[in-house]
Amino acid sequence: MGNTDTLTEAVESCIGYLIEQGVILTMEAREQVASRFMGGCRYGERICCDVPIQSLRGKGTRKYAHIVVERLDSGRYEPIAYVL
Repeated sequence: MGNTDTLTEAVESCIGYLIEQGVILTMEAREQVASRFMGGCRYGERICCDVPIQSLRGKGTRKYAHIVVERLDSGRYEPIAYVL
């Protein structure tokens, strides 16, 4: 995941990365992510969201996906996503 120009691209990058890792999110979790990142992000601000994972590589799990987007001073967004 590289830096992106928009907040939407950053969130989509995080979701795409999680899908590549075999993460399946419920529709409720996806809506939770969308609402958390709605409204923008100020320079130097970091927005975080933890959502439950429905399954990981085809197996049920109690783990969470952690999504972080930070707006850099340059105006670009740094997406970070991983499984807790």
